[in-house]
Amino acid sequence: MAVKSITLTLRHFLDRTMSVYWAARSRFVLRNNTGNARLLEIGCGGGTWTSDLALASQHVVAVDIGYDRTYQNRTYTEMQGRHNVDYIVASGEQLPFRDEIFDQVVSVDVIEHIPDDANVIREIARTLHPNGSAVLTTLLDNRPSYIRKVTFNDHLREYTPERFADLFWQSGLIEVERYYFYYFFSTIARELLNLVPPVIGRARGVGVTLRILLSLIAYLDRVFMLGRPGGIGIRAYRPGSPGSPGQTDSFLNESASRIA
Repeated sequence: MAVKSITLTLRHFLDRTMSVYWAARSRFVLRNNTGNARLLEIGCGGGTWTSDLALASQHVVAVDIGYDRTYQNRTYTEMQGRHNVDYIVASGEQLPFRDEIFDQVVSVDVIEHIPDDANVIREIARTLHPNGSAVLTTLLDNRPSYIRKVTFNDHLREYTPERFADLFWQSGLIEVERYYFYYFFSTIARELLNLVPPVIGRARGVGVTLRILLSLIAYLDRVFMLGRPGGIGIRAYRPGSPGSPGQTDSFLNESASRIA
């Protein structure tokens, strides 16, 4: 059990603090997560963000379509001492929650994977408490490349800033902040990491060392925002007069169930 705990902790440390992915997005995602009574994370995956989101929220509901990764997320998060998270297997296109129940919804680089992106934003708007906020990130379709462009076969689409922002507007959400990431240094770091042959990346110590060095390069984007960005984050809120969020056990529809 101790070995498993150490392995999970190390993996998530590398996937978070010492990763190009984390370096590019974390400042935007986490600085907007303060004091939420109830937060929904759509596309929680294996737990890259859940543990940190739970640290600043009273109650987190983590949703993903994959049971195995959601269960893995739960295992890691509980090992970190976070016991304020519920895990639900569900799609962002049809959230199994009551209306106006969340103070914030977070979804990091997920919307490009979902067939009906407009319906995801509508579902977010439906489940957000009045004056609640949505924080989403995604990649831009015209992102620059300096060595060899990183492409993703599982992306159903990528966005211009205008197309991404329109999704929020069409669902009645009001944009209040726009954040760009993957400038020159992050893009270089991502492309170099993608060029590393798998056999080298798996070598003892070599892959870890490369990831740490490249993540440090990526952090330079926070000081020197050179070139065009490759990704975008938007924070938007649902207008209205705030009431009181529902009680802890009343957020699910009758047909939904937690991972036990």
